[in-house]
Amino acid sequence: MTLVVISRGRGRPEADVAEERAWCEAHRWLATLSNRSLHLIAENCGHNLGQPGLYRLAMKQVLAMLNDKTVVPREPGRSPQERRV
Repeated sequence: MTLVVISRGRGRPEADVAEERAWCEAHRWLATLSNRSLHLIAENCGHNLGQPGLYRLAMKQVLAMLNDKTVVPREPGRSPQERRV
């Protein structure tokens, strides 16, 4: 299964460092559930992910992964590709 996880790049001001770290690790773990996954981090976004074009980019990445027959899926549980956008 192809999977794209989208995470905010800016933490919540009221959250402490440990909470933000746990949230980031949870998103990384979520992306390991598929051996064909990508973790997009929206650098300039908070909780609402209002970055223009972000969802379009995610869909393009999914289609590219589905169409690319040369990509060898990674082993389950290994870290996915992370891309900051």
